[in-house]
Amino acid sequence: MHFDRKELRQYVNQSLTDDKMIAEISSHVNECEFCREYCEEYRIVLDSEKSAQAIQIPSRAFKVMDLLYKESLSGKIISLKRLEHNSARIFQLAADSGEKPKPEIENIANMYSDQPELILRLMRDNLKKQDYIQLIADDDSLISGVMVEIPDADQSFITDNNGIALMDDDISGELSSMKWQIKMPSATFELNPLKYDPEATEYQQDIILQTEKNDKIKVSFQGKTAGKQISISILQLEGQKDFGHVRMIITQKDKSQSKILSPNGEMLFTITNPKDEIKIRLF
Repeated sequence: MHFDRKELRQYVNQSLTDDKMIAEISSHVNECEFCREYCEEYRIVLDSEKSAQAIQIPSRAFKVMDLLYKESLSGKIISLKRLEHNSARIFQLAADSGEKPKPEIENIANMYSDQPELILRLMRDNLKKQDYIQLIADDDSLISGVMVEIPDADQSFITDNNGIALMDDDISGELSSMKWQIKMPSATFELNPLKYDPEATEYQQDIILQTEKNDKIKVSFQGKTAGKQISISILQLEGQKDFGHVRMIITQKDKSQSKILSPNGEMLFTITNPKDEIKIRLF
């Protein structure tokens, strides 16, 4: 479909060493408006960074700015506006019997936010007969593991690491004209690669994770011959033990799981690989 964003960035900053991949990306970018726009936007970012390199800012200032920025986005609802100008076709399939070429990938609609800067694209893959949405932004935290909502249709979707979420419904009709918005997680926790004894048949370890805003969860790591799981419960939100229902989303690489928890509830998650980081988000 498209090249990975990391590969496109490496192509733009000329850090790729595989000549074949360079040629493939170059050819693809010439044909694909989506990837071409991403590369052009990334070039602008690189040019801005080069201009700013002459200005020395203390590392502590960067940490403070990053913390303030993340706090400002915590639990934020980002309303989206419709982009009227729309590119309806990206790839073309060969026509059969002189028929008009059918677009392989259709861009149904585009929506955007000025602050923070991001774009939501409503897409259709005609080859796979699959509709999907994709968020685009320079900051990965704005597109990965966030909730995209259609309030009037009472629908919500969680994006993967590439900012993509698959849809079951047809988005070319009524849904595309409805109001869309993005909901950022109110708290995010990261569980580093786990250490355990693979020979042990049964064991348990409890870990307490806490944010700067005094959100706190308990992670119980359990290992048994039948498999390895973590059980997660919420201890407090912003220092308060009394809170309403909260949606918890756990991701590990491409695996994602979601559940709405009550104050005394817990969520079980089966670990795919103990060496991979686990992210826990609360909405």
